[in-house]
Amino acid sequence: MTTGPARGMRWDLIALAAAVLLTGWFVVVGADTYWAVALGDTVRSSGHVPAGVPFAAAAHPSWPNPLVLGELVLSGANAAGAAGVASLHVLLVAATLGLTVEQARQRGAGPGRVAVILVLVVAGSLFTFGLARLPSLSLVPFTVLILLLRRQHVRPSGGIWWVVALLALWANLHGGVLIGAAVALVQVALSRGRRRPVESVLVGLAILLALCATPALERTPAYYAGVLANEAARQGTELWAQLDVTTVPGALLALAAVGLVILAARSRPPLWELAAIVGLGIGAVATARNGVWLLLFLAPLCAGSHEARPAKARPTWSVLAAAAIMACALVTLRGPAAGPPDLTAARKIRAVAAGRTVLAPEPLAETLAQQGVRVWASNPIDAFPRATQVAYLAFLHHPDRLPADLSRDVLAVLPRGVHPGGWHVLVPVGGWDLLGR
Repeated sequence: MTTGPARGMRWDLIALAAAVLLTGWFVVVGADTYWAVALGDTVRSSGHVPAGVPFAAAAHPSWPNPLVLGELVLSGANAAGAAGVASLHVLLVAATLGLTVEQARQRGAGPGRVAVILVLVVAGSLFTFGLARLPSLSLVPFTVLILLLRRQHVRPSGGIWWVVALLALWANLHGGVLIGAAVALVQVALSRGRRRPVESVLVGLAILLALCATPALERTPAYYAGVLANEAARQGTELWAQLDVTTVPGALLALAAVGLVILAARSRPPLWELAAIVGLGIGAVATARNGVWLLLFLAPLCAGSHEARPAKARPTWSVLAAAAIMACALVTLRGPAAGPPDLTAARKIRAVAAGRTVLAPEPLAETLAQQGVRVWASNPIDAFPRATQVAYLAFLHHPDRLPADLSRDVLAVLPRGVHPGGWHVLVPVGGWDLLGR
């Protein structure tokens, strides 16, 4: 007796491999990436952490920098080749999706349900998984953190201190650690606190201290205060834009979140998970790019049962490894499309600028910084005085409105054909014009 072909179809593995391969085919490097590469390059070449942001003329000289490890990771990836950062992103996405699949399986989800969960997560996170950026370094730590916290809810143990260690490591990679720390504190307070109150207080204090286990030490809170209060966040623009369901990414995120909530309705999550879902949901509405954390948190709950059940061994990691290798090969074959944004233009601008400061839009400004050009301002925007932040954001939104206090020896990169009064074209570079006075 034979079985139908559909019965043996491994939709979960097909969906997993397809998601990783699509990431490799479509990924591009976005803003909030190459400023970190530039700082990492400086640390690697000099052997010490520089003061402030040395490649930016208008930056605060005392800006604290807790993310040195993340900068070194991106710098090392970029040193491996033009497609190195995008390839690293593909590997991080692959590991994140693999861990998410395993969590869903351990809760009893079958191949079909896992495939549906993956489709929703990938669709809702399309513009997160398709953009290689500094926040990519938070994907795996967040997924591992949720796995640890859920295990600790079921069986509280001394293993909770691994959560503290993970957060200390994560604090050196990316500011997304604040979201992870908030979820961890919710779990400690609402799950562990009732059973181990004294230990829970100690763990909570250790979590807060872990956030400061960075090269910036006691100045780390000042860094986070600057990030959360920067002008882009205040205006709700650029990387801090609110959820807008009238846009394609906003609509996909909202639909994916609703779909996952419906699938998770029968899982009866404990109080701490409900509180975390509400908090992550509010965060996603306030800043759309944070929606990925809500989707990754919801995904394992969609297995259909709150009680974990052992899953049969499946060749997940071998399939995932093969897909990741193929995806990295795709990234390499795509060449400049998966490399630094506007790299050719940046090199031409560097040659013409000859050491002069350049005002340029994102993400070109960051590519210029990594190529050794001194820029007027760029990401990280919180490294600049408030007036500079306001002026730079105005320039990004209206390129014809150049900051009034620019020195006369500063050059400007504007879209082709945009020529403010008093400026003349030095050289056209791709779709840009390099202007001087």
